[in-house]
Amino acid sequence: MSENTPTTEVTYKNRHVSRFIGIISIYSCILKSGELKDLTKVSKKMILSYLTKDIFDFDLSDTIFKDTVLATPDPEFLENLMRISIDKEEEINQLIKNSLNEKWNFDRLDNVIKAILKMASAELLFNQEVPTNIIIDEYVSLTKTFYENNEAGFVNKVLDVAATKARDTLS
Repeated sequence: MSENTPTTEVTYKNRHVSRFIGIISIYSCILKSGELKDLTKVSKKMILSYLTKDIFDFDLSDTIFKDTVLATPDPEFLENLMRISIDKEEEINQLIKNSLNEKWNFDRLDNVIKAILKMASAELLFNQEVPTNIIIDEYVSLTKTFYENNEAGFVNKVLDVAATKARDTLS
């Protein structure tokens, strides 16, 4: 196998990065306008910011960070998720609302949590080739990137319910 031959691990890393960029792109749109109409444009800016390491809060003059090679996003996978997130926003939001217990109100969710749940729900509804457990594990892991407390457990519970609702209706 040559050095440039893609492997499953590379695909996993590329999709993981794509999901991360998707979350921060949705978050950015929520903060700016509350709408996802500019999501594709925002995600392209986020990719550039990620690849140039501008998105990170560290000193790039430090050779450890400067020489770090980042996994590149999977542009087709990310573009597909962004398009689905825009085109199916109402359906995605409804799935999240239906997956919350009575103590939680969708409109009052933290914006990062909302962005995570939107991306995960888009995948659960419209990306049937990725197994449910992989999607949930990915977004719980990404939640831990943003939070240190109980938020990952909350995301896990909501996505478990959402997965049952999304995947059962498609079967």
